[in-house]
Amino acid sequence: MNKSHNQISAEFYLKQGLDRLPAEVAATTAMLIMQFGPLMCSEQYAELFDIKHGTVERQISDETIAVKPKKVGRKNFFPTVSVALLVHAKEAA
Repeated sequence: MNKSHNQISAEFYLKQGLDRLPAEVAATTAMLIMQFGPLMCSEQYAELFDIKHGTVERQISDETIAVKPKKVGRKNFFPTVSVALLVHAKEAA
C-alpha cells in the first residue's frame, strides 16, 4: 500500500503534535525536524542563525540564549520546535 506524500505529511504533523501550532510554524518545525531531528546540537543552532559556535557557547554559559538547551553529557541540544518558534519570532520583530 503506497501512501501519497500528503498522507505521510499529515501523519507526520499529527505524530509530532504540530497540528496545534500555526501553519507556518508547523511547516518550519517539520522541515527542521526532517533536517536535524527532534534536537539540534549547538553547532547546528549556530549554523542556522549564522553565528559563531563560540558565541552560542558563551550565551549558554551567560544564560542569555533565547532557547534553553538540554544538556546531554557534555553537549547542549536545543528542542527543534522551540528553535522554529524563535525563527518565526525573529521574523515578526
